[in-house]
Amino acid sequence: MKHRMMVVDDEVLERQALKSMITKLFDDVEVVAEAGNGRSAIELADEKHPDIITMDIKLPGMDGLQTIEEIQLNHPHIRFIVLSAFDTFSYAQKAMTLNVNHYLLKPYKQEELKETVSKICRDREREQKARVEKIKMKDHQEHMKTLVEVEWVSTIIHNQIQDISIDELNQLIGLSFNEGIGVIVYFHEKNGHIEDSQQKSYLYQQVKTVLKQTSNCLVGPMIYDHIPLFMLKQSGEAKVSLRNQVITNMKKLFDHLSTIPHLKDVSVSAGAGTSVYNLEGFQESYHEALVASRSETKDRRVQFYQDLAKEKPVKVDSINREKELLVTIQQVDYERAHRMMEGIINDQVLKHGVHLEKIKRSLTELFILISRLSDFPLGQELAYFPEVVSVDQLRNTAFYRLNNVMQVLEKQKEQKSEDMLENIQSYIKQHFKDDLSLESISNQVNLSPSYFSKLFKEKTGQTLIDYLSKVRIKKAKEYLNTSDLSLKEICFEVGYHDPNYFSRVFKKYERVSPRQYRQEVAKKQQS
Repeated sequence: MKHRMMVVDDEVLERQALKSMITKLFDDVEVVAEAGNGRSAIELADEKHPDIITMDIKLPGMDGLQTIEEIQLNHPHIRFIVLSAFDTFSYAQKAMTLNVNHYLLKPYKQEELKETVSKICRDREREQKARVEKIKMKDHQEHMKTLVEVEWVSTIIHNQIQDISIDELNQLIGLSFNEGIGVIVYFHEKNGHIEDSQQKSYLYQQVKTVLKQTSNCLVGPMIYDHIPLFMLKQSGEAKVSLRNQVITNMKKLFDHLSTIPHLKDVSVSAGAGTSVYNLEGFQESYHEALVASRSETKDRRVQFYQDLAKEKPVKVDSINREKELLVTIQQVDYERAHRMMEGIINDQVLKHGVHLEKIKRSLTELFILISRLSDFPLGQELAYFPEVVSVDQLRNTAFYRLNNVMQVLEKQKEQKSEDMLENIQSYIKQHFKDDLSLESISNQVNLSPSYFSKLFKEKTGQTLIDYLSKVRIKKAKEYLNTSDLSLKEICFEVGYHDPNYFSRVFKKYERVSPRQYRQEVAKKQQS
C-alpha cells in the first residue's frame, strides 16, 4: 500500500532534509507536495490528496494548528504529524483537540521520525484492510440475501412451508409486511416460448432491477417462461391499496421493457392473486396468480384472479377448480388430482358436446398452466393435442400427461432434498472445527431448525448431532493415528471445547477413550 505525504515547513532546508529522510527510510511513502505556508498547504491538500502531512507549528500567517483545522474540514482522513521547536504544552493540548496524536519535537532523531511514520502507515493499512473486509462482507451479505430470497420464494410456492414462521422469514431477509400479493410475470415470443438462456437471464435482471427500485417485493427464480414474486405492503405505508401498487409497478416494468429494442418481439403480461395477510396464505395467492396469468392474458396487462369471475361469471367454478388442481398436483396427490381432472374433462364434454377442438383448446390452456409448476420446461408436447381424434383419446392422453407432470415434480422434490443433504454434509465436513449448532447449520439451507432436523433424520436415519459427532470422531481418530498432537490439542482441532466432554463422546462411539485408542494403535504398530 502506497502512502502519499506532504511536508509543510517555512524553512526550505528543513523541508528538503525531511523529504530526503522519508525517501531514504520508506519505500512505500512518497512525498507528493511541499508547502511553505498555511494557505499553500490548504490548496495543495485539495490538489494532491495526501494521506499524511507533517506540519510545522510556526508558519507565516496561519499557524500550523489553524492550517490543520482548515484542512480537516474537507479531508478528515488525513493523518498529521505536528513538528515544533518548542516543547509547549498548550500546542500539544490544542493538537489533541484536533485528534492529532503524533507530535515530534525539533530537532528529532531519525529513529523517532521512522517510528512515528511507520505507526501511521500501519494504522492506515489496518484501516484499509478493515474497509476492504467490510465491503466484502457487505457484498457477501447482499449475495446471501439474494440467494435466501430466491430460496424462500421457491420454498413457499413449492409447498414446503410446514414449520416456517413469519419471524424466521423476517430474520433471514430483513423484511416485514402486513399484506402481500402473489404475482406471476410471464414472457413469450410471437413464435412461441423464449429458448435463449441469455435472453432469459437479461429479462430476469431487468425485472428484478425495476421492481426492486419501485416496490417492496420478494423475487423468486425464473421458472421456464415466468418469474414468481410477492409484492408486499408494510404498516404505515401510503394508503394506496396494494392492488393499485401492483398495477402501478407493473406498468413501470412494462414501460421500461418496451424501451429496449431487442425485446420488441417479446410479449410480457402478469397475473396477480388476491391479498393475503400471513405467510401461509402466500402459496394460495401464488396459485391464483398462476391461473390469472394463463395464455389469454393480454400483452402488457395485469390480470387479477378476483377479476376473472367478474369478467366471465360462468367460469367461476372452472377457475376455482383449476386453482385447486394446481395445488393438488404440487402436493403430488395422484388420486385426488385424477378425480379433479376427470371432473374438469366431464364439464368440458357437457359444455361443448361434439366440438372436440373446443375441448382440446380448453385443456391446452390448462396444461400450459400445469407446465409452469415445474422448475424446467416439460416440452411443448405436454400442452397441445394435435393428434387426438376422440374424447376418449383426449381423456387418456390428459391422464398420461398428468402422471408425467407429477412424477417430474416428485423427482424434483426428492432431488432437492438430496441436494440439500449433500450440501449440508459437505458443509459439516469442511466446518466441523467451527462452533456448529442445529440453528447455524439449518440456516445454511434456509429452513427452520425443527423442520430441518426432522427432514435430516427422515433422509439419513440419524440425527444431525449424531452425524456431526461421527465426522468429528473420525477426524480425531486420524489425528490419533498419524500425529503427535496432545489429546487436548486434538479436542480443539475437531471442534470441541472441553477435553472431558470430547473424551465422553469419543468413548460413546468407539467404546474406548481417546487415550486408550492411541495406546491400542501404538501396540498394533509395534507388533
